[in-house]
Amino acid sequence: MGEDRNSYAKTDPSATFMHMKEDHMRNSQLKPCYNIQIGVTDEYVLHLDISSERNDYKTFIPFLEGLEERYNFYPKYPVADAGYGGLTKYRYVKLHDMELYQKYGMYAKDTHDKKRINDPYFTFNLIKVEKDYIAPNGERLKYLYRNNRGNDVYELPNGKRKKINEENIEYQR
Repeated sequence: MGEDRNSYAKTDPSATFMHMKEDHMRNSQLKPCYNIQIGVTDEYVLHLDISSERNDYKTFIPFLEGLEERYNFYPKYPVADAGYGGLTKYRYVKLHDMELYQKYGMYAKDTHDKKRINDPYFTFNLIKVEKDYIAPNGERLKYLYRNNRGNDVYELPNGKRKKINEENIEYQR
């Protein structure tokens, strides 16, 4: 199967088993499928890509690279939903002089969930002071260390810990 695959169909070895969004039998069967990405501009299909990736997360950069290879340019405004957001994608987009129009996984919750927005430890509400953060209620989040994923780990006043990646937060803003 290869290092990056853990399933394939015997009838079509390049297909990957996936759950379909609509299963008329309602029995959650896995079906051999392909992930199809379509890029549209001015109501015309500009580019498409077919892959065996089970989700959209790993398809964004290969799709843009295929588009660039075919047309010799990157789109100025690559619009994509939350399945395509993330630090790696944001870095790639900025590196190739594109604008950030990709939501991130928690975008809807971060912009519409009042409880989350009013949480004093909500990342967008924190103010950086040297290495620590100060919450709107005046409490200090103390910097502890940087983990192996590049996130800074802070201790909250209640003893819990919070991971923050400043670069990612800036892209999300």
